[in-house]
Amino acid sequence: MNVYDFDHTIYHGDSSFDFSCFYLIRHPGLLLFLPVQLFAVAGIKLGLFSVKRGKELFFSFLKMRPARENDIMRFWQTHGRKMTSWYSEHQRPDDLIISASPEFLLRPFVEDILKKSVIATEVAVDSGKIHGENCKGNEKVRLFRERYPSGSIDCFYSDSLSDAYLARIATRAFLVRNRSTRKTELLDWPRENKDNPCR
Repeated sequence: MNVYDFDHTIYHGDSSFDFSCFYLIRHPGLLLFLPVQLFAVAGIKLGLFSVKRGKELFFSFLKMRPARENDIMRFWQTHGRKMTSWYSEHQRPDDLIISASPEFLLRPFVEDILKKSVIATEVAVDSGKIHGENCKGNEKVRLFRERYPSGSIDCFYSDSLSDAYLARIATRAFLVRNRSTRKTELLDWPRENKDNPCR
């Protein structure tokens, strides 16, 4: 199978940030949580607390208004167009998407619309709390092995070097650079590679 990161890889932008903006605008009372979100982002960047804790703070607005299926689908009706064009040319039926974004946000889109499989961070829709660990770095490998004990990755695509753990277990790995909505560069992952069968 081929495995893809989601945000900034096959989706232009950060789906968590986009959903947060969409949800807070749709439910203005939630704007009270904006200072908390800014603090969460700053805290992560400054290393004041873990990414997991920061994400829980970022999504704490869900305590006031849990994410509902109709809101999520309305979000994708407007933001599904942010999928990259290059992915439509590369996609295969057995593709797997592994992302640090919330599973509740990605699953309806990836499984129901893209008809692909997804592994993502388990964020509670009614509290913003994360069950388990944030799906990032080596945790992506652990979750992949858990879901597909005998699975192998033909080609792996990501915009982030933090995904080096998945890149190491793939036959081929590519660093994705989305320069614009129409221009994407697929670069060899910064390691020694053999001939590329995935382009």
